[in-house]
Amino acid sequence: MENKHLEKRYLNIKETSTLLDIKISTLYCWISQHKIPYIKIGKLVKFDTYDIGKWLETKKIAEKKLI
Repeated sequence: MENKHLEKRYLNIKETSTLLDIKISTLYCWISQHKIPYIKIGKLVKFDTYDIGKWLETKKIAEKKLI
């Protein structure tokens, strides 16, 4: 079985900050304020790429049409 196109589903803090192009400190702030979906396993924090994608969709600003 080949998994050439298997992408990583769960990301750590560093990977998520890179994905979102934000500082790690900003990500920790968002976690503490419950502004971003995350998974906590003991002291380990992970981010589900599917949840992050859906969360980003909710952050879209609709295009404003000029008349």
